[in-house]
Amino acid sequence: VNTSSHPREMNIEVPGNDYNGEVAVLFEDRKIHAVDGGFEDLIDGYGTRFYRMVLKADVHKSNLKSNLNMISDPGFENVSMPGVPDACYAKIKSPNGAGYFIESRFSFHGEHCLRLNTPVEGEGVKLSFYGAEIDQNRSYTLSLHAKTHPSSNNTLLKKPLFGKRSWLYNAETLEFSLSAGSDRKIFNLSDEWTLYQLPVGSSSAGNKVVPQLELISKGTAWFDNLSLLPDLVLFTEADTRDKSLIVQLYALLDDVEIRYTLDGSEPDINSLQFTDGFNIRKPTLLKVGAFRDGIK
Repeated sequence: VNTSSHPREMNIEVPGNDYNGEVAVLFEDRKIHAVDGGFEDLIDGYGTRFYRMVLKADVHKSNLKSNLNMISDPGFENVSMPGVPDACYAKIKSPNGAGYFIESRFSFHGEHCLRLNTPVEGEGVKLSFYGAEIDQNRSYTLSLHAKTHPSSNNTLLKKPLFGKRSWLYNAETLEFSLSAGSDRKIFNLSDEWTLYQLPVGSSSAGNKVVPQLELISKGTAWFDNLSLLPDLVLFTEADTRDKSLIVQLYALLDDVEIRYTLDGSEPDINSLQFTDGFNIRKPTLLKVGAFRDGIK
């Protein structure tokens, strides 16, 4: 919008992207060019312009995560009964009011999330999700988003002052555990949606793992977007031009680099770094590893 009565050359930028390409000026049947997420246009006095810039996200990676997720009902959207999550079993340690429910007021992804309530420290509900078959020669990551929030279950009764009672939020950090097979880790919750990850595979006994979730601390917490994914995915395609095999590698973890070897040796930080698909023209033993900050 040009709030001036005179025509003005406007500089428009879309923060957080480096888009280079065409921008459509709606209702005017013309296009202008954007460079590094910004563009210029002349707007007449008191004039209004509508622009459409098509930003391409990493749709392929997003689709891979959705298609390869080994968890049934990862977003707790399949509600077979009101308030009851699907695709999991519950173990209640004691009849103290611990519970698990489908929460529809908010979520990280989709329309629902899972709420766990633990009235007594260490006596919450342990949820076991449907098991998944894994390959012992590959590594996986079990992850979810979670948060906590002040509630009637994690407040403290303040001593009466002049005959009045008041409640204080218990600022102690809440803990929950995430496990799969013999792999287990305890995490500290925050009051914002946060991604928590557990490496799975190297120490898991057997080929089948059962993801488990438990809110250990006294309090209430919300969980969403449960995923069990292989860390790396390999795709091959025949190249008929020279009778070779095109290899494509994808890391489903964020902020990692892929390194590989073609001689059967274990990849390390000095091995070849994957940047684009490559061709293999003879029998080859390919080994691949994902690295973050130099650590495999």
